[in-house]
Amino acid sequence: MKHGRLFALVAASALVVAGGTTVALAWPEAEPSATAKFYDPPVAAEPPGDAEPVAEVDNAGDGTPIVAKAARPARATTRPVSLAPADTKATRSELPQKATESFSMVSVTWTDPKDRPTGGVEVRTKSAKTGEWSGWQALETEESLAPQGAEAEGIRGGTGGLWVGESDGVAARVRNTQGALPQGLQLNLIDPGKGTGSAKPGTTGSGGQGGAVTDLPAYRTRAQWGADEKLVKDAPTYGNSVKVEFVHHTAGGNTYDCADSPAILRSILTDQVKNRGWNDIGYNFLVDKCGVLYEGRKGGADRPVIGAHTYGFNTDSSSIAVLGNFMNTGVPDVVKTVIARVAAAKLGQYNLGTVGRSSLELGVSDSNKFPGKKGTLFPFDRISGHRDAVITECPGDVLYGQLNAIRILAGGTDGSIVLRAPAGGVAYGGSYYVKDTVTVNWTTITPEAELTGFEVLVDGKVVQTVGADVRTAAVKLALGTRKVQVRSLRADGTTPITPATSVISDNKPPVFSPLGVGLRPGTVTTTSVPMKVSWKVVDNTKLSTVRLITPTTVAFGATTTEYAKLTGRPGKALAYQLRAADIPGNSVLTAKLTRTPALLAESSAKKSGTWSTKSNKNYLNGKAYYSTKKNSKLTFTVTGTAAGVIVDKSKSTGTFDIYVDGKKKVSINTKNKSTAYRQVVWATGLVSGKHTVQIVKTGTAGVFIDGLAYLK
Repeated sequence: MKHGRLFALVAASALVVAGGTTVALAWPEAEPSATAKFYDPPVAAEPPGDAEPVAEVDNAGDGTPIVAKAARPARATTRPVSLAPADTKATRSELPQKATESFSMVSVTWTDPKDRPTGGVEVRTKSAKTGEWSGWQALETEESLAPQGAEAEGIRGGTGGLWVGESDGVAARVRNTQGALPQGLQLNLIDPGKGTGSAKPGTTGSGGQGGAVTDLPAYRTRAQWGADEKLVKDAPTYGNSVKVEFVHHTAGGNTYDCADSPAILRSILTDQVKNRGWNDIGYNFLVDKCGVLYEGRKGGADRPVIGAHTYGFNTDSSSIAVLGNFMNTGVPDVVKTVIARVAAAKLGQYNLGTVGRSSLELGVSDSNKFPGKKGTLFPFDRISGHRDAVITECPGDVLYGQLNAIRILAGGTDGSIVLRAPAGGVAYGGSYYVKDTVTVNWTTITPEAELTGFEVLVDGKVVQTVGADVRTAAVKLALGTRKVQVRSLRADGTTPITPATSVISDNKPPVFSPLGVGLRPGTVTTTSVPMKVSWKVVDNTKLSTVRLITPTTVAFGATTTEYAKLTGRPGKALAYQLRAADIPGNSVLTAKLTRTPALLAESSAKKSGTWSTKSNKNYLNGKAYYSTKKNSKLTFTVTGTAAGVIVDKSKSTGTFDIYVDGKKKVSINTKNKSTAYRQVVWATGLVSGKHTVQIVKTGTAGVFIDGLAYLK
């Protein structure tokens, strides 16, 4: 086209209708030079630099890593054209047909993201290949808020981007039915550049930080579709998990060629970052109508990256957007399968099935669906549509109606098959425990004539296939927590599946550490010494009970580790033994441990300092040593595995230190509100052998030492 004709086309005024008044938009009046542009200067996305090789995995083969070249960097640009009228009260703005440089996507943005033109935004574009003008096409103008928190600062409102293919002419019209047009109206012409992003299915990327998610379908990485990483200024942020997968459509038209999908993604990225002010593309994943999956927001396909897709509920959720508009048509089966597999993989990372609901906390106060409810938990189907959380038409009426079928594909159920209580083990705490084999039982409402059989799955893998007349199957499980499901095989090709039930397989008994039999504080007589038994036991899954079976029988809870109500007769040997069992029924006995309690009279100690003998029928054997002199000492020598000092306590008795084998162990105060005789005030375990236990008087108040108890 000659420059004079181009200028003639562009010099015509854009018109704005404001309350019946025709308002002219300002356009160039001077004859342009050969390089002049008739719109605002382009805003270019900086080129990402030289491409690096990207590791891929042949998902259809044996998983052997190969090296594939990343997409050649493409210089994406966006050229803004002002649609803002001079009259701030104007309700309409029109841009007549204009010749432009090449672009392939168009959007309209405005200053306030909470505002929007209620009468619609429409564009016409001229094909660079055919020279023909399209009809008027509507841009989606619904809920324009998507980022939250710091990312939401300074963002602009806007439409979704409309892919129009390579074009070199545009016209636009904007109308508001509820007052003046939004401020800062701007038409954006986006050129994705000439990158070589791959749209070929069959390979998968590494998933960014953290490695690949093996259950994800094959996907193109950001490098492979040519994402300009220099556009992304801030590091990704993360939630704790993925509880809900939100399904979207981009509303950008369905006539695109799937070979152009990488270019469409580069355009969406540039539009959302440069024209809307977001940090990165909003969706976690995108899929085109041919079923090719693309990695979206940066941060790792296998991580809970916080996106900008479902306003108020971006945290602990993931999203997948289908390229196109699905208000009046549905997505093909291949796309349903990809959505289902992505949802199953993302939810499965956090041990969530695709059936049922999860609650998400609303993170904003200005939600258009739940206003003023920030901080409230709202339940969602684990595979939900955008419109479940936001007032919007997204993901389109027909695609929204396909979500139940997608849930079934993802491992959900239509209710036609139900697991019944399993057999062969024990139900406990919402799980079922078996030693190694579980009997799976189920029922179905599907007539037997419409069935070809059933599959029993463990951890997502088929382990047994049975006939249509069978409703039970015994399945041997590997050790650990397993997810068991049953899938119907219908003659019509549908395969509803039950929700997973948790079955824990464990055929290993609990394991005891060596038993401990010791002395404890309490009253001593010539026929009774206070004793205790202690233990530690662990299990692969969960303990059920621990039981003392000799010298007496006592049952304990799984968390009990000591029993301190035992006594022993001096000079009489007793054997101690415990049994532990876990939930599946595996049990173990400890080896018997034999101990004999014994008593040493105070007179058997070696004395130093000042000690006197006191007589009282309440003392052990009627006698006790007494001292008020600081640093007076009594030294007992014993051969055994435990020892305890016996004293008499009263309101006026005092303190002493205890040393074992020359090392201080503890300071004891025998002062007591009432008189107590023959009390073990301190006891300790000993390595089997010969030991000294020494009492060193401290302070000025007197102490009564009545002897020493020990175990041998």
